[in-house]
Amino acid sequence: MGASKYRNVTHEAILAWEDDALTEDQRAWLDYLVRHGLLTNSLKQWALQHPGLAQEVELFRRAEAAVPIPHRAPGVMDADSYDAAFLPRGDHLKPGAPVPRGYLGVLEADAFANLGSRSGRLELARALTAPDNPLTARVMVNRIWLHLFGQGLVPTPDSFGKMGEPPSHPELLDFLADQLVQEGWSTKKMVRLLVLTRAWQLSASPHPGPWKRTRPTFCSVTRASAGWRPKASATPSSSSVGSLIPRCSAPAAPPTLRGAASISPSAAPP
Repeated sequence: MGASKYRNVTHEAILAWEDDALTEDQRAWLDYLVRHGLLTNSLKQWALQHPGLAQEVELFRRAEAAVPIPHRAPGVMDADSYDAAFLPRGDHLKPGAPVPRGYLGVLEADAFANLGSRSGRLELARALTAPDNPLTARVMVNRIWLHLFGQGLVPTPDSFGKMGEPPSHPELLDFLADQLVQEGWSTKKMVRLLVLTRAWQLSASPHPGPWKRTRPTFCSVTRASAGWRPKASATPSSSSVGSLIPRCSAPAAPPTLRGAASISPSAAPP
């Protein structure tokens, strides 16, 4: 290939780069030339041959460096919204009438009254995290308590309704839920508040005496809850696979004892 051929190939590659139509072969060729100093992109060399062009490039690079890098996060956008059909007995092959989008009617029946073409996702998020809606905060606080103490203030964390058990200390649950909302729904701050309490610093060893007979159903505000959870033991059988048999630490007591509790922090709150 003669010099004119090299010049023409390089010229076509540069024009394709300007038009944002660079092929992979052209990119590799230009990369080779730049790496071996045969095609310069140095402002110092440009300044010798084209002083005006080098100055314009320098101004462009300064302006480009001053532009802040945007912070992006994945998200969703509303598209064509519609009401989902009611599925009798869960049969998707026999859809029923459409069910209007909305929130829990017993709490706020008119929250989704004027959705129009909107999907309702934003309204749902606002309803779930509204300061006057304690349900979301209670569930979240109860799960944080469950992971720290071994048993939630509501022993049935997946059911806060009629099928679940009532909270052992409702006033404490409401207090923590209010604190969570005031602290911007920060899990870290809630965990810090709980681990700085006297309840968390109590011994995890079970107490002797009558406590041992009533403890499985008595939800006290102590760290010892983690030591009273039911345990599972593997019982070998004729096969190599054992069967898990749940075993409680003590017999359950019929009554559910409830009472007030305090979590006075032993250190200054966060």
